[in-house]
Amino acid sequence: MTVLRRGITGFDATGRVDFAEFQRKVYAAAHRSGDRVGPAAAAGITPNFHRAEVRLRDRSFTVICNGTFPVVAFVEGPLAMDDLHFVDVAQFAEHLANFGFDIATAAELDRPIGADDLELLGDYEREEAEFWKATRIGQLVFNWWD
Repeated sequence: MTVLRRGITGFDATGRVDFAEFQRKVYAAAHRSGDRVGPAAAAGITPNFHRAEVRLRDRSFTVICNGTFPVVAFVEGPLAMDDLHFVDVAQFAEHLANFGFDIATAAELDRPIGADDLELLGDYEREEAEFWKATRIGQLVFNWWD
């Protein structure tokens, strides 16, 4: 299954993921696993994703959620435009999947964009991908385009 679909970039979008719902579900997942949630922020024009910091006993990461579709991923390190370091956090991913989120893996998000991938997007989204020089799937799903 691919996470790509028309509107995933935030352009040609028809829906929105409610930030308060995302935040509640991240807190609930953290509670189940005994983890702590730090600062959270809603998607805006840029970036196109909600985010919440999570602190495990031995590791910290950020949960990011596409603002249009309930697709989540995990990032370690700073949130830098076009340079997100995607990681897999299996236990936390399982909790979020139980709350109805689609989990994007690091391997999927780091995969180079192919012509077939672009066909899943709308015309304007393909133009934006070309303009912003997106090269990986993760740059389409989680971006700072305006």
